[in-house]
Order: sequence, then structure tokens, then C-alpha cells
Amino acid sequence: MHAPFVSQQVDTRAVAQIIQTYAPQAELCAWNDVVSNAVISQGTMTHAANATQLAPLSRDDIPGIFAKHPFVAAPMASVSDKSYRIVNECAGAGFAYSEMVSVAGLHYDSDKTWDLICPSDVEKPLVVQLFGSKPDQFRAAAARIAERLSDRLLFFDVNMACPVAKVTKKGEGSALMCTPEKAADIVRALCAETSVAVTCKIRRGYEQGNETASEFARVLEDAGAAAITVHGRYAKQLYSGNSCDACIERVAHAISVPTIASGDILTPERACTLASIPGVAGVMIARGTYGNPWIFSDAYTLFSQLQHAKTHDSASNGCAVCTSTLDMSADVSTLAPFRRSTSARLAAMRLSVHLLAAHGSHMARARSIMSWYLAAFPHAKAWRARFMTCKTLSDFLACINELEDSVCTSDTVCAINNKHVDTTVVDPSSSSLQASVFLDGSHERS
Repeated sequence: MHAPFVSQQVDTRAVAQIIQTYAPQAELCAWNDVVSNAVISQGTMTHAANATQLAPLSRDDIPGIFAKHPFVAAPMASVSDKSYRIVNECAGAGFAYSEMVSVAGLHYDSDKTWDLICPSDVEKPLVVQLFGSKPDQFRAAAARIAERLSDRLLFFDVNMACPVAKVTKKGEGSALMCTPEKAADIVRALCAETSVAVTCKIRRGYEQGNETASEFARVLEDAGAAAITVHGRYAKQLYSGNSCDACIERVAHAISVPTIASGDILTPERACTLASIPGVAGVMIARGTYGNPWIFSDAYTLFSQLQHAKTHDSASNGCAVCTSTLDMSADVSTLAPFRRSTSARLAAMRLSVHLLAAHGSHMARARSIMSWYLAAFPHAKAWRARFMTCKTLSDFLACINELEDSVCTSDTVCAINNKHVDTTVVDPSSSSLQASVFLDGSHERS
């Protein structure tokens, strides 16, 4: 028997302090909600999540949670760990999914697999996404997870969308779309074992050109699935081409449980477009969070404008307002990561690496995260090369400090009396990290 999960190795006070220090600087608007999600008392964490959202959720609770939190953080293998989820929740993600977790790994009691499931003390209740192909292993996993996580578990999700060959060759992930009855057996096994809601993530179909999503979604709904997330690509496409929004709408019309949209959500405007599809209850954001956790709060801002416009227009003349009629482009450009203040982006980078270190994660994970943030800085390629050499928290912080010094030097140069100056931001691959400053008009900009 496992006791409800309590982190024994992470200093929760330190994690809360990291969030309180860097998240406000990073302009992550929901950071206080994350910290206040729990109360620190005498060195232990007493969770207060049930005061705002009763966890775990039942099947009947799922429409309400997505109505309240339509923009959620997707499960991404080797990306959406504790630290990454915390940053997204600080930025306004309604809730987050775990990395996809092997039920076979849980069957063999792998510590590494359990670590993927057990959330940080400061996180909101977590959606645990499971993958596999054996209903009995799903059933056993559900019982053990529900027992161990207790009220830290929000609900279960079954991955029937992963297109990676090492997953599909075992009949798992998107390969389950080729065996609808087995997929239904998995859902039935989970629903029989626990009262916690079970949702599924699927694709447009398995073989390119053969769309089966609507029919497959109906099979899963009949088996007990409480919601269906649809990625609008075929499994054989992997991540090439474009996600099909029309497929998502067809699924939404085919089933009565909530449909969650997924695919190509790289901007707040795109998130709002999908959220406005008739029948879509929520949007699952994955790659759009790379270097841009602000996408969640930006999406909420734009979606609120859309909803307000619809309400206002309906009251005035009864006409519906679609996304395309709203001039949201100015808001999108203003809120884009490239328009964030330098200090906010640097603070988000520091928050990310401090959280990784605090949770005992391998610091190599920070290399990818830093590269995503660097896209908004000049000389991004050269800076990426520098960050790829970092191995420790100190290495990353030192490199972030160098980046800050170079950007601040450039900003200072730009501000000198409107005189002709060299505004080139330092290239870290050069021999000097000092920007050249020319204060008279006889020098040409390089």
C-alpha cells in the first residue's frame, strides 16, 4: 500500500521562494495563484487545491473544468516535467498534463516512471497521461496512481495519438486507432477501476487520407471517455503539413462529451481560433509554449475580447461575431514574446533553470529551454552554442548574466542623445563581450 504522495526530496519553501522571486519579474500573471495553491506550515505543505477545484474530477465534472480553464498545457515527452508545468501554470495555464507515462513502467514499479507522475508540491492537481496497450495494466495503474496521488490527481488521459515508431510498433499510442475495440477496452478498464474521469487524445486517423477520428471518438465515448482531444493530423504525417481544423469540428459534432482542440497552436490568435470552433470546449497548447509561456495569459486576454464582442454584438443587433471579424492583430503583436521586455524574458530563463535545479532534474534539460527563449534575442544562434556548453545551474546563470550584460550595453548605447551609435548587440562568438560605442558621426554602423 502506498501513502498519498508527498515530496520528500524537494525543498518546497525554496521552490515557492524561487517563484515569488522570478515569476513577477517575468510578468507571469498567475504566479500568485500557484503559490497560494498550497499553504506552507511548519516545513510541510498542506494542499488547498480542493478549495477551488475538487480533485480528482469525475466524468460529470469535465465540462465545467474546461469551461473555467479552456487553455491547458499539453503533455510533451521529455519537456513537460514539474518545472516546465510550474512555469506554464504561473503564466496562466488552467492546468497541466504529465509527460506520457508507460503503464508497463508502472507495472514494473520503475522509480523513473513514478517520478513522471508525482507532481511538485506547488503545482495544481495534475492530469496524468498514460500510454500502453494492455487493459489490465491500465486498470492496475489507475488504482495505484489514484491511491498515491490522492487529491493531487485531477483526472486520467489516455494517449492514443503519439505517432513515434517505437510507441506504435507495440500497438500503443496512435496505433490504437487501428484497433478500436482494444482502445475501448482500455477506457472501460479504467472506468471500471476508478471513479476518476478518463479522457483520450487521438489523431485525425492513422493512415494518411483515411480520416477515422469521428467514428473512433464515438467508440471511446460509448466506452466511458469523458472528453476527447483531437490533433488534426494523421499519425503517418507525424508533425509535417498542417493540422486540419475541419476534422476537429467534425469530431465535436459527432460526440456529446467535450472536444479539446490540438495542433499548430503557436500564437494566442491561433488558440482563440480553435477555441471558437463550434463544439470545442478547450485548447491544448504544446509547441506554442516553447520560449513563450505568456501564450496562456495572452490567449485568455484575446478570448475574453472575443467573448465580450460576441455578447455586445448579440445584445445590439443579434448578429454573431466570428474570430475573423475581430481586429486582434495589434494585440497579438504587442503580446508576442519578441515584444516582451528583456527583463521579463531573462527572468523567465532564470526561473526555469532555478526550478530545474530545485527539483533535482538533469540540467541538460535547460539547454533546450534556453534555446527556445533565445529566439527572441539577437545573435540567437551564437548564444545557443554558448548555452549548449552549460552543465550546472551556475553555468546557466553565468551565461544568462552575460546575455543580460550584452543586451543592456546595447540598450544603453541606443539611448545616448540620439547621436549616431553602434547598436549592434554583442555576438557571443566574438573575442570580446564589450559592445563598440561610437559617439561621433564619422563612424559607420557595422
